Amino acid sequence: MIFISQGLSIYTVTAAITFMGLCVGLVLEQRFVRSDTEGTWAVRIARYLLGIIVIIALQHAIELAFSGMMPRMALRFTVSFTAVLWGVLGAPWLFVCLGLAGRRNL
Repeated sequence: MIFISQGLSIYTVTAAITFMGLCVGLVLEQRFVRSDTEGTWAVRIARYLLGIIVIIALQHAIELAFSGMMPRMALRFTVSFTAVLWGVLGAPWLFVCLGLAGRRNL
């Protein structure tokens, strides 16, 4: 892992991993999911609440599972990358599967 170094700030690592997760997630979402963000306010609020609940659960689960096993930077890397990947790729996929979002046509 190129970003995990003793000389880097934890904020620098977080920013770099967030950007990396965003890039990977956007490419995969455009290729495989293609979710549509349209919908009524009730559907949008349901998507928001479901996405936030899952992202908080993911962060806590990762921190609990790996907190004693990893250095602080590696844990931050894992939590940040997973959170962003969920928000950009996992949540839209789940919303399409549950019928809370449609799919865009190519």
